[in-house]
Amino acid sequence: MGLCTRLIAIGEDAVTALLRAIIDRASSGVIVEGAHHVMHEFSRTEWGKFLSPVYEALDGPEPAVSAPVASEKALQQFEYSELTK
Repeated sequence: MGLCTRLIAIGEDAVTALLRAIIDRASSGVIVEGAHHVMHEFSRTEWGKFLSPVYEALDGPEPAVSAPVASEKALQQFEYSELTK
């Protein structure tokens, strides 16, 4: 089982760590590629409303620039949402 598959299987508990990885290492092609796959799956969940912008940023022309910004916003929204309580 690959790392992306494991993160998807972990689900909500993996969101914060993945968002932080994007914030810290979005210049890494490996991080962007893996995060893109995981965020695609996560954007289909009940908390996808927070994560869809991150997926879109990872899918865009400048993910190293736009994904950390989108991830920071999503992290704040996700951590303070009713879904994580």
